[in-house]
Amino acid sequence: MDSFFEISTQWRVAICKQCRHAVWPSSIAGHLKGVHHRLSAKEASRIKDEVHEAPVIQDPADFEPIHHVDNPIPELKIYHDAWTCIAEPSCSFTALAISSLKSHCARQHRGVRSRTQYRRAENQSNPWVRVSCQQMFTSSHGSNYFRVGSGLARSTTDEDASVDATAEAKRRVREAQRAMTQKTIEEIQDRQEGAEYVPWLETMGWPTYLEGLDRQGLMALVKAPDAEEEPLVAIVWDAMDEMLQHSQQTVNKHAGYYLRMEVVRSEAKQT
Repeated sequence: MDSFFEISTQWRVAICKQCRHAVWPSSIAGHLKGVHHRLSAKEASRIKDEVHEAPVIQDPADFEPIHHVDNPIPELKIYHDAWTCIAEPSCSFTALAISSLKSHCARQHRGVRSRTQYRRAENQSNPWVRVSCQQMFTSSHGSNYFRVGSGLARSTTDEDASVDATAEAKRRVREAQRAMTQKTIEEIQDRQEGAEYVPWLETMGWPTYLEGLDRQGLMALVKAPDAEEEPLVAIVWDAMDEMLQHSQQTVNKHAGYYLRMEVVRSEAKQT
């Protein structure tokens, strides 16, 4: 049992060490046979019997739901982006999504504001605040989320939270892109000191693909064939040359300047 469960003497419950939530004694066997543990029925039954003999609450009705703790319970998961209701002093409803708070307030605190009013009154402080929370059980009695800590964060709308999260994500992506580009340039300069950095060549992967190959041999591969010695190769060469010239003329005729700049640019907003 010690390999799978921690017995909390304070709360008198069995907490799964891997899943980090409590499990009722009657659900121990099913939990251990589930996707997270996949124990045999025999082994799960043995551990269930051990938990039944431990000093834990057997009947869910005897467990008093938790609404708030000053310090987090170490054995449980902690969620830092949660929300708790402050519409009334006696209310301790806590959830992970603001939509749950809106539904809760619409049902339980009708005199505060309706669900539609929550969306419209952006300049008015909402009756919920950001908190950290935990959950003892994931289902049945005692599965409510409860607030952790004594302080309450300022009220924040879901729109504000979404904008802040999006801006932060974009900032991190930009930083990662800049770091990757700088690293690529440094790697190229290390490999080809004194050579000019051409973004298109690096994008296509040519420096890495051609590294270590014989330069004279590569030059011979792109040299125009002799029509007398290799007549068939020369015919293919001329056909490809005509096709490329035709393609270039088509692009010059039908593709504008800005489209061509968009095709060849290697960085955002590059001109």
